[in-house]
Amino acid sequence: MSQRTNGLVALVALLQAGCASQGALTEQSQSLQGRLDRLEQAVRTSDERSQARYAALERELAGLQASVHGLDARAVQTEAALTELRAGSAASDQASGQVRDQIGAAAAANARRLTELSARLDNATAQSAAGRSGLAARLDQLEAARGASGEQNQRLAGLERRVDELAGAVRDAEAQARQEQIRLNGKEAFTVVLTEDRTLYPINSPELGRQDVGKLDDLVARLGQLGQDYHLEIQGHTDNIGTEDYNYELGKARADVVKRYLHERKAIPLSQMSVISFGAATPVDAHRNRRILIRVLVLK
Repeated sequence: MSQRTNGLVALVALLQAGCASQGALTEQSQSLQGRLDRLEQAVRTSDERSQARYAALERELAGLQASVHGLDARAVQTEAALTELRAGSAASDQASGQVRDQIGAAAAANARRLTELSARLDNATAQSAAGRSGLAARLDQLEAARGASGEQNQRLAGLERRVDELAGAVRDAEAQARQEQIRLNGKEAFTVVLTEDRTLYPINSPELGRQDVGKLDDLVARLGQLGQDYHLEIQGHTDNIGTEDYNYELGKARADVVKRYLHERKAIPLSQMSVISFGAATPVDAHRNRRILIRVLVLK
């Protein structure tokens, strides 16, 4: 507003002086109008902001008033609760006196009960001491009896082992006797002949020729189907080259190769096999006598 007043004063001065031209007057008037428009816009903006701020303050005031009303209600509730607590406290004081009386009576009863229990405990302690003395004597007797029992148990265990050993020896003797009976009196169920050179020449070698290994595998399969005890008589035969003693040892060594294979690879007990060397004594042919003959003997 002061700027507008100053402009008007300046305009009047120019008119009075008579030196203001029409163009200058027009320019000055436009400038003043622009300022006036800006001032009016600023005033409107300020009014709008003031109204918005006023509305916000009114809302805030309404919220504060609601909070005050809530606090007043809570104060009323709190006062009512305090009144109730005061009334309850008076009743509690009266009840507390009754409780104290009851506690005193209970304490007196507990004291009497404790005295009675102490007397009973002393009596039980004395009886327990006497009982422990008698128990110690009884334990000494039991320990002595246990020592004697331990010696008897050791002797009994030794006797049981001896009985087991004797029973095993009896079973072995019976099995051996049965094998001997089969060997001496058994009938020939079937025979297997091994003639492969690899079996006959590598003396004391655990390896056999492939062809003879196949024959021995077939032999074991047939033995499993017999359904009765058997005995294998493994005979070693040689040709007539060499001395009689040499041929005997040679035939036995070759038969031992077969026996060792059947025991180690096929789990046939040694007691069920025997080795016999005939050397060159029983030739089937003067020039083709090298062979191993396995006779399967059974009691028919």
